[in-house]
Amino acid sequence: MNGYSTYWQWYSQTKLKPLYYELTDSFEQAVWLYVCKAYKQYNQGIRRSKYVAKEELIKHLINCDLMQYSYDKKTGEKRLPDDRKLREVCRTLLFKGYPIMASSKHRGWFIADTLEEVRQPQEENEKRAKMI
Repeated sequence: MNGYSTYWQWYSQTKLKPLYYELTDSFEQAVWLYVCKAYKQYNQGIRRSKYVAKEELIKHLINCDLMQYSYDKKTGEKRLPDDRKLREVCRTLLFKGYPIMASSKHRGWFIADTLEEVRQPQEENEKRAKMI
């Protein structure tokens, strides 16, 4: 185990949960807690992936009454709401220093364990920008 991994284990055990109590916005709290829960379950072997899919997180926020389903005007079909607010909140958390990362490849969010995982979203964005 390298020094970064040892540091990360210490950090995740001592810093991730207390960061929750620094948040005052219920939407931010729900997002942060759910991504941390997924990360913990992944580390315990309960969950196959630490990535939290956009749809999974939106459904969780709907269950918390923080988002509502939208309905197609013509068919009345129930759809997941736009994810703009979720993306903005995750970006805000990252800017505040919360180690939440976005992945376009996995279409969701995660907590990075290694420096390579921190770089991964940056590389994905660079590749997308070059394609444009």
